Amino acid sequence: MKKIIKIIMMSFTVALTFLSCGNDEIMTYEGNDVIYYKWAVEGVNPQFFRPYYTDSTNITFAYELPEVEELVFDIPIKVQGTTRAFDREVNVVVMESSTAQRDVHFSIPAQIAILADSINGNLPVTLYRTEDMKMQSFSIKLALQENENFKNDLMVTTTHDNGERLVSYTEFEIVVSDILLHPKFWPTNYLGAFSTKKLYLWAEVLQVPVPDWNSVDPSYDSTFSASLSVFKQYLTIQELRGTPVLEDDGSLMELGPYAAYY
Repeated sequence: MKKIIKIIMMSFTVALTFLSCGNDEIMTYEGNDVIYYKWAVEGVNPQFFRPYYTDSTNITFAYELPEVEELVFDIPIKVQGTTRAFDREVNVVVMESSTAQRDVHFSIPAQIAILADSINGNLPVTLYRTEDMKMQSFSIKLALQENENFKNDLMVTTTHDNGERLVSYTEFEIVVSDILLHPKFWPTNYLGAFSTKKLYLWAEVLQVPVPDWNSVDPSYDSTFSASLSVFKQYLTIQELRGTPVLEDDGSLMELGPYAAYY
């Protein structure tokens, strides 16, 4: 009898537990939605082992044909929070430390928004090719600021190093020019120190357009190894002929340590 009573009491306790859980409200996200630059948090290539976290980029018109007068560059932005059934305007300001002039070197839309039912968006920046870009680079710094829709105080558990400082989640810099700048993904271990002469020679020897390694990492290109082998042979042959390829400063054009395996 005692055993039966004990079983009944246990069943009653379990029933009360389920009833209590049914009356409790399900916990939902109640914090303020936060806006941030996606590449700084998730990386440019999140599917790869090295996502490459960044809050800046270099863009040059030097890779483009002369008739190209403008480019549009989209900076991904994202929301930490929930979707909404309406468009939400994002507050973007041009920082005073920018050296580029708005509506001369670049422009951004008057209104930027995260569309309804989404947490992803883009900040489109239109870059204008100007004559002064052939002589110097210009910096465009864009900050995400708080408004009635978003906070900008993203809380994360990790930070990413960006050279001598931490990556910013709310400030992004574009350096634009019409000069052949050091590409973001220059493969130093394979090609050695960067020089514009070396990059142009690479295109000439391989009979390809000047590669834009700001947006594409050559280490993920299946043809890079073969191209490196051809380029290395060219430099070696020129040296054996007594006509070594020299850099603009008169030094010998050299490849990186990994080139020894090709």
